[in-house]
Amino acid sequence: MRTLYGLGYSPWSERARWALEHHHLPYRYREHLPLVASPWLRLRGRRPLGRVSVPFLEDDAGARVFDSVAIARYAERCGTGPRLFPEGSERDVHRAVAEADLVLAVARARVIARVRNDPEAQREAAPAFVPAQVASALAPVARATASLLARKYGAPAHDDASVAERMVPRLAALSAALDGREYVTGAFTFADVVVASMLQCVTPVEHPSWVVGPATRRAWTEPALAERFADLLAYRDRVYARHRAPPS
Repeated sequence: MRTLYGLGYSPWSERARWALEHHHLPYRYREHLPLVASPWLRLRGRRPLGRVSVPFLEDDAGARVFDSVAIARYAERCGTGPRLFPEGSERDVHRAVAEADLVLAVARARVIARVRNDPEAQREAAPAFVPAQVASALAPVARATASLLARKYGAPAHDDASVAERMVPRLAALSAALDGREYVTGAFTFADVVVASMLQCVTPVEHPSWVVGPATRRAWTEPALAERFADLLAYRDRVYARHRAPPS
């Protein structure tokens, strides 16, 4: 049985889970705890140097795969079902990943800042196996984790100017490129997985695969962007409804 390590609220982890499930590959999911588990992740991933992060996939055959795109390609090699990387889609997928990662870099900084200042969001950040009465006591751990992530990723400025300069133009370009189309390339590919997952940073989707508490939902929501780019959210919701099965 393969094991995927990720963060439940991470669009990058969502990409990996979506690809594995799309290709009908069973796996165990383990929530990563950045503050305490990073040395363990480095050991499991055999990466003594450099930055390590989730999603990270490990299987019984010895495969160790970092990065959501690499995990999606692994799923396509090993699984079944329609291809997410059909011939001729490479350019569109590469562009979608590059643009989404730039948008998410700003969004991640804003989410980290909000969680650091929201005790309710800190309680919700506790792993699911932690009893509710214990989660409040772990709020300092959540704050420390947010600080760790901010340092790790060199989070850019999280003010409104960064949204105007880095998020809005890319979302506007995506809206113009889609122009009412059902999919980024005309058919469902990994580009749609990437774009749909990225749009969680406008407002989280209502779907069984993405369950977050109300404070976490607030942290991920940009009300002005949600209003301006309602067409993108409608596209995202259609993609989820058609192609994202509820987790088994």
